[in-house]
Amino acid sequence: MTLKKTLKRTGMVILAAPLFYGLGWLAINGQKANPSNQANANPNLETRVESVREAEVNEPNNLSYVVEERAAEENAIKANEPIKQNNIADLNDKFSYLKVYESIINKCVAEFNKKHNIALDPNVIKAMITVESGSEKDRKGAFRYDPMQIANQGDYALETLANAEENTYLIGDFSRLKGKNKTPWDRKKKCWDYSNSNMAAEDSVYGGIGWLLHKAAIYDERIAEEGDTKDYVVKKGDSLWEIAKNKKTTVETIKKYSGLKNDSIHPGKKLRFRKARKEMYIEGWESWGKAAEEYNGGGNPNYLKEVRQTYKYLTGKNLNWFLNFKDKPINQLLSIISQDTFFYCFIVNLFQVILELFDKFDNFVCK
Repeated sequence: MTLKKTLKRTGMVILAAPLFYGLGWLAINGQKANPSNQANANPNLETRVESVREAEVNEPNNLSYVVEERAAEENAIKANEPIKQNNIADLNDKFSYLKVYESIINKCVAEFNKKHNIALDPNVIKAMITVESGSEKDRKGAFRYDPMQIANQGDYALETLANAEENTYLIGDFSRLKGKNKTPWDRKKKCWDYSNSNMAAEDSVYGGIGWLLHKAAIYDERIAEEGDTKDYVVKKGDSLWEIAKNKKTTVETIKKYSGLKNDSIHPGKKLRFRKARKEMYIEGWESWGKAAEEYNGGGNPNYLKEVRQTYKYLTGKNLNWFLNFKDKPINQLLSIISQDTFFYCFIVNLFQVILELFDKFDNFVCK
């Protein structure tokens, strides 16, 4: 992404800086000055459970599995090898079943975060798994075999990842998904039939995170050059396209090194070029919220709301879809500003204030 694009994307925010900064300072310091607000800033587990139960009373169709009794949960999980029994936590925690996959989730998230220099929160994946396959009726099937639901018949995530299509090879290596069976729909039982499934939970989690990142990725094309500059004398009948193909370069590269403003050439013209190829790359990332919405594909109109509520239950915090300091273009902007300057400190503090304002807005919306 060019500096021009970066500055253009952040320009409106910077112009609005005084307003955001002033409002943010008042909001944040006002809350800190209010003991009642401060006491409610980090509710304990009991308070969070109660808030979810109240939400269930007001919205009985929303996240009903959160407050369902889990009397048969332990037996259901024990019956589903190869889940390790020593990973089963206290069933007083309504989401204890997620802990059987905690190490898998953390491992996969860490791998993608390192590869792409992002900061995806593992709890986002836990919340998505809860919504995708966490209901008690899904524990023996979806949760066991395909917790991220990437292999359902009619969806195309599995084959797209396995075959490295749609630039997914830039996200990661998903060859492990080749040969995995799609899950058919049992019309009589009205549920997914996992009787012939060869999906493993780790494959589903790895593929699901990859699919989420694919939906978040902003792909673009660039020219990668290599080697020394070479010369070529145009012959009769030559065209830039043919020369580029034969010399394993691109028309753009020839024009760049030869000073051409158009594709017109004539015999005897001396051209210069380097070996080059066009390649796709990840220019930046969309918000996790937009990516999660596309991940769901519109099958559940309340998908984002349920993921956010589950995330809040798991962490006690609101899920912030809006900005990640490791993501572009903010990281690019900060990288060109000296860290010793007032402007750098101002930008960092400004976006921190905006993040806190977004968090307060989430609190208001979720109430």
